[in-house]
Amino acid sequence: MSDKLFKIIPDYYTLEIILKFFLIDKLYHNLYIDINYINKDKVVRLFIENKQLLEKKYRKYNINKIYQNINFNKCITILRHLLLVHDFKLMKDKNIYKFRDLNLLRQKQRVYVNFD
Repeated sequence: MSDKLFKIIPDYYTLEIILKFFLIDKLYHNLYIDINYINKDKVVRLFIENKQLLEKKYRKYNINKIYQNINFNKCITILRHLLLVHDFKLMKDKNIYKFRDLNLLRQKQRVYVNFD
């Protein structure tokens, strides 16, 4: 998926910048954000101001499509794209978004078979 969206794979620094738009300092498993406490207009404005940062990473068609009528939901989509590159997933539950570390979840799902 990342090769279809991005011309350059976004680094963790880019993700950190985007996370700060949502008032997140550190990314970890089971972190959550309540969208009732986020100023959606401010988040959208920050994404518009930092479009150049994302233009360097996204393919031209994809970034133009996203920014065509940018709103809060498209900002969440951008965040999801960046998180997937870094093995995190953003899941919505009513008004709360939860961050899930995919590596941690994969480890929990592993089954070890021991033959004695």
